[in-house]
Amino acid sequence: MKTGEHIPEIHREKFIKFRTNGSYVDMSKEFADLVAEGHRNIVLDMYNINKIDSKHMGTIVMFHKEMKERGGKFSLVNLSNELYEIFRYLYLDRRIPMERLDESNPRKEI
Repeated sequence: MKTGEHIPEIHREKFIKFRTNGSYVDMSKEFADLVAEGHRNIVLDMYNINKIDSKHMGTIVMFHKEMKERGGKFSLVNLSNELYEIFRYLYLDRRIPMERLDESNPRKEI
C-alpha cells in the first residue's frame, strides 16, 4: 500500500485510540491483548496527537512487525502533518500504511 492510499474498510476490524497519558508499557500490553483476542486488522487513530516519543514510536513499529508476521494488518489514521513528517523522515511511511488527517475535514470518520 502506497503512502496516502486509502485504507479499505475491510482492513478496519479493530480501532484503538492513541492516548498521550498512557505509557508505552500500557500500549504494548493493549497491543498484545488485541493479538491474543485474535484481531488481525487493527487501526490506530492518531487524532489530535502532534508529538510522539521514541518509546511509543518503537512500540508502533514492533507491533506493525508482529502483525505482519502473523498475517495481519496494522495501520495509522488521522496523522497530523507534523507527525506524518516524522514517520516519513524515518521512512516508516513505506512500511506502515497510514493516512494523514484531512485538513479540510477536521475529523475523519473512521
